[in-house]
Amino acid sequence: MSATRSRGAPAEYGEASIRVLKGLEPVRQRPGMYTRTDSPLHIIQEVIDNSADEILAGFGSRIDVRVESDGAVSVEDDGRGIPVGNHPEEKAPVVEIVFTRLHAGGKFDKRAGGAYSFSGGLHGVGVSVTNALSSRLEVVVWRDRREHSIAFSGGDVVEPLRSRPLAATDKQSGTRVTVWPDAKYFDTARVSAEELERLLRSKAMLMPGTQVSLRVDGTGLERTWRFDGGLGDVRAPRVGRVDQVGATFPVARNDERIKLVVGGTQKVREDVTELDHSEVDALVFGRFEMRPMVAEVGRVGDVGAG
Repeated sequence: MSATRSRGAPAEYGEASIRVLKGLEPVRQRPGMYTRTDSPLHIIQEVIDNSADEILAGFGSRIDVRVESDGAVSVEDDGRGIPVGNHPEEKAPVVEIVFTRLHAGGKFDKRAGGAYSFSGGLHGVGVSVTNALSSRLEVVVWRDRREHSIAFSGGDVVEPLRSRPLAATDKQSGTRVTVWPDAKYFDTARVSAEELERLLRSKAMLMPGTQVSLRVDGTGLERTWRFDGGLGDVRAPRVGRVDQVGATFPVARNDERIKLVVGGTQKVREDVTELDHSEVDALVFGRFEMRPMVAEVGRVGDVGAG
């Protein structure tokens, strides 16, 4: 029996029926396969993770995030700056490739001499997805005694890379990425300040000595976090006072690292394991059975979704 269609004219199904999606088109066609679509928080986190990776690699000491009145979010660091020269194989500026090609970045090569020995939030797409789902995205790089800038819309270059020399008093190294999330891809185009605040505080906990700041224009909200002792400086609100905090124990296995901080309390708290879901990315609390202890675990280099 031949296959038939119950309604309308028979559909033509041949070689030309197969569509090949190229570049960032798959992201725009099916954004939910690549990121959360309830809000742009995850695509902003991809940018924040890049700055965090610079700091975890030993370059830079601060991340500044600003939510502007029109809904744009900028993330600025004082790291090395994204390379801007032409890629030796692709023959295009590296900063352009990073934002316009899936699976392009400096975090895949873990060999000695690679740009990053470990990284956070990496799932192989990163800021190219951020770019694809933004009505506009601007990048400013301070590197090699010059300021370099490039702009995109919907993942495509709309203002090619240009540069100017820096004065001695100008910022000399780092990257600033400003994102305007495209409302058509999200339930809401605005990032929740509350969620962003929790995310940034979590990042600061896991990067000892790093200053992380948040400013939300038009609201008066300004926050700055710095934990010189890393997780050892943190007091969990559900645990209350920690009577004694032990040493921070680094644990390494393969390409992963974690830090474990152990603290003792005078009495067992049965509600220690009741966590606010938003805090799980940063800390995991538990109670050892042998004695009343609280364990705080932060996964270094795997802070957030990704």
